[in-house]
Amino acid sequence: MKIPTLKRLIELAGEDNSLRRALLKEEIITTRSSFDVHPFTFNGYSGENIIVHPDKSPYVVLSAHYDVHGESLGANDNTSSLVVLEAVNRYLNKNPLQNMGVQIVYFDLEEFQGNEDEENLSGVLGSQAYVRDILEYHNTIGILNLDMVGVGLNYCMWGALPEMTDESLLVWSLQKTMNELGQNGYMVEYIENCCSDHESFYVARKHFGIDAITLMATDKKDSYLLKLQSKLVESGDLSLKFPNITSKIVQNTSAVKFAHNGFDTVDRISEMSLLRTYQLVIGTLQTMDNSIELG
Repeated sequence: MKIPTLKRLIELAGEDNSLRRALLKEEIITTRSSFDVHPFTFNGYSGENIIVHPDKSPYVVLSAHYDVHGESLGANDNTSSLVVLEAVNRYLNKNPLQNMGVQIVYFDLEEFQGNEDEENLSGVLGSQAYVRDILEYHNTIGILNLDMVGVGLNYCMWGALPEMTDESLLVWSLQKTMNELGQNGYMVEYIENCCSDHESFYVARKHFGIDAITLMATDKKDSYLLKLQSKLVESGDLSLKFPNITSKIVQNTSAVKFAHNGFDTVDRISEMSLLRTYQLVIGTLQTMDNSIELG
């Protein structure tokens, strides 16, 4: 199993969001996939999500944001995820799942930062608009969101609620596939208002049981820091005394430290990381598909 190079997508790094959007659409067209654009306005700000149609229902949503933080070149955050999702899309066009479909959504304005007087308006606007306008609760099995998957050979997973457990089909399938591929991954304890588009699916998880996970590639140092973060949240003591300690730990991981700045360059992207993420996503989808058939 080889991941396509997709050099044109990799070249998205450093381009402004309108050019990234246009090039992403062109890349989807080359796969002959059916897609729609989802223009939206959220809290007075406008953007455009791109939605690749599933071939059947029910379906899993695969997502990633395509916009870039204003100070970043955006190679890992989040062109890496776009490369993987387009490779997955090409694979599924030739090898469709038998029992469920896959909807691929590219979110706009994940990185959006409001004005200084808009303290509560910080990012994930495109995914919030998708939940408001598009999400089909009765047809959606789960949401797997990719964010920064091009650096590191381990994985961490954030859920949309503290109650996320291994009983989730999505989480169980991810972990089963990781074990089969010899990969290392773990759930990170829930942090409110952190760190990606999975946060927007809070209501879907709480009231409809639809799981939403963000998957991020990490290195060994990140793994140690994030496991420490999880233990601190779990114990509760230090988190109460120092309420910002867990988010500070996350900010010190290399994946986050090299995001949102000029260091997020293409030369840092690992082709092995992209390949392993691609294999993980395909394997997870196949595991879920097989489980639905057995169920």
